[in-house]
Amino acid sequence: MNYSMSEQIQPLNAKDQSREHKCSGQADHQDNLYADPGYQYNADNYSVRVDHKISNSNTLFARVAITKSNDDIIAGALKQGYGSFNYNGHHPGANVVLSDTHNFSPTLLNELKIAFARDSVDSHDINFGKQVDLGIRGIDNPGNDPAIGGMPDFAFGGAIPFEGVGSWPNSNRDAQNTYELIDNLSWYRGRHSFKMGVDVRRYQDNNENKPPELRGSYSFDDQLSGLAYANFLLGFLTQARRTTPRPNAYARGWHYAFYFQDDLKINQRVTFNVGLRYEYQTPWVEKFDRLYGFDPKTGNMITAGTTLPTDLVPAVASTLTIVPASQAGYPIRSLMENDGNNWNPRLGLAIRPFADATTLWSVWALGCITRYGPATWR
Repeated sequence: MNYSMSEQIQPLNAKDQSREHKCSGQADHQDNLYADPGYQYNADNYSVRVDHKISNSNTLFARVAITKSNDDIIAGALKQGYGSFNYNGHHPGANVVLSDTHNFSPTLLNELKIAFARDSVDSHDINFGKQVDLGIRGIDNPGNDPAIGGMPDFAFGGAIPFEGVGSWPNSNRDAQNTYELIDNLSWYRGRHSFKMGVDVRRYQDNNENKPPELRGSYSFDDQLSGLAYANFLLGFLTQARRTTPRPNAYARGWHYAFYFQDDLKINQRVTFNVGLRYEYQTPWVEKFDRLYGFDPKTGNMITAGTTLPTDLVPAVASTLTIVPASQAGYPIRSLMENDGNNWNPRLGLAIRPFADATTLWSVWALGCITRYGPATWR
């Protein structure tokens, strides 16, 4: 480049000053400029349930719940809604459950459930979609992508900071789908109350994240001139950044669980409980094998799959040694070893020492938590 950052910043000062504070007043080195743009929340929720008695021993119910709109709208403190933490968020969702309960006998009962849940987020800054031309060179947008063509992020710090022109969150879209099958069987025999069941879930997470720095981020402090805004007018930057966005991510995973327990009624006042639960969460994989990580032994970057991606960021590809998982000896899709030792035993004792309803409980249980990250690698 043959031009300085000051040369880029100075021409846009006149354009950007039109978006400064709506309030007026003399600063006198005091925080006496204030604006409250207000907050708006909208929600529309619908729920329907239908119960049907198939026979004296078999019942069925279905429930559908829909969140059509779940909106948070927060304008920034500056003109036209600009300002830090201006936000336009849409958070719809849906839930569907189908349940069948069958009495095979007076002592044998089974409940089967099939469910689907969707939780999605579509959030932007208030002015998302509005193309802003401040004359800053080096940020090309030939496709008129609103995530690139919006207002850059300007931050003013120092001893006397004031409201900047933030564009958080720019664009963030996420849709999580969960498909679930649950079956519980209860069997009563003598003093025993046996319960057992399975739970199988399929997870999908589809994510698009375009951070504010995609438009450019500029920060100013009070060094040199003594006031951050004066540095802005002079084109004296403290820091300038621009982010290269990652591709969309489509995470996939399975969760399996089953349990067995027995409530043994020793006498009218003492009940003993024993149970065992097993859970297994498969390591997450990405639909198009775009996972990556760092190998602490070699210092190489590891990518999922048997070949390297074709759309690597050139600056990264030319700086780091990048190796596919098949060559590095890692699990090809997940980059993580499986952990199948997830047994959860449980022992319990309930005693009713008196004739009233007072009950003393004592429980011992061992649980497990699934964590993800580099620590779960080999």
